Amino acid sequence: MHHIHIKPLANGPYLHALGWTGGPPYAAMARNSAQFSELLPRLSFADNRAALLVRDDADTLKAKLAELPLPFLRSSGVARARNAARSTVFGAMLAKELRATFADNTAIVGDRVGIAMVSSSAIVPIFWRFESVGLADSWQRTDTMLLPASIPSSVVTAASTVTGSHAAALTLTDGAFGMLAGIEHAFLSFFHDRSDAFMVIGGDEAFQPMVDAAASINARIEVLDGAAGMVLTREAVSPGGWQVCFAQTISDKQAPLFDDAWSHADVLRVDCGDRLTAYTAALVPHAIHHALDTDADSVVIDFIVKDRARGLLGLRRNKAA
Repeated sequence: MHHIHIKPLANGPYLHALGWTGGPPYAAMARNSAQFSELLPRLSFADNRAALLVRDDADTLKAKLAELPLPFLRSSGVARARNAARSTVFGAMLAKELRATFADNTAIVGDRVGIAMVSSSAIVPIFWRFESVGLADSWQRTDTMLLPASIPSSVVTAASTVTGSHAAALTLTDGAFGMLAGIEHAFLSFFHDRSDAFMVIGGDEAFQPMVDAAASINARIEVLDGAAGMVLTREAVSPGGWQVCFAQTISDKQAPLFDDAWSHADVLRVDCGDRLTAYTAALVPHAIHHALDTDADSVVIDFIVKDRARGLLGLRRNKAA
């Protein structure tokens, strides 16, 4: 097996906050690094597998596939929310909660806050509805407002608009690996002094064709309906925080080599299933929350998608905070 050296980031970003939506019902929650213990997890990480703490029964899955109530859609602040994908609404709701974790910091303003949204499903249900009606019942019968909602940038545009975050607006896919790319993009944004804070949010929605497609290939995957994310900052802004030291994706045929400073790190290996990265973006913030409940000064989280890749995330306790 080929070995690859994992290179640390020079002055990596600081982890300020974590948050996610629970559901159904889909209330959003977020806490800064001094309050992580107050977050109620949705997932467990026994035997390297991420699993829902409350397993879906038929009624729960049916609720995930149902239309969201109109008052709930309005509360999201998303323009034309009835024509937006559910995961777009979830992401915008969580973005507001994450933004609130540093709202009292007057040094961080909207045009210095970036956002990256990672989703494998955010435009698929909308595009599916638009195309299927057009092909089956004629294009004159389609809801034309579904078309702009099926553009990938609509996902991050909604979250940026409701939070006033304008330093960068980035849409990514590929699940957990997209989340690591978002973390790296945040690092670059800080390095080039384009932003002071960056939200990286991943989410997907329960969508019947995706559920059926995963079942047809016997994919081991949890249907995580909702969003989960984090706030990274250029400088440490809350006590007891952690610093991101590397975020890298490698081939699953490669073996990582770490600097000696990581020889005593706690390691959390997360088996994300086989081949598919759908529904894995939300695993990253949950895994971070789980891994940081430790007395160790450093942790490595190893996300593995069989026959695809490995994502490596390293965090070190910020003792100076």
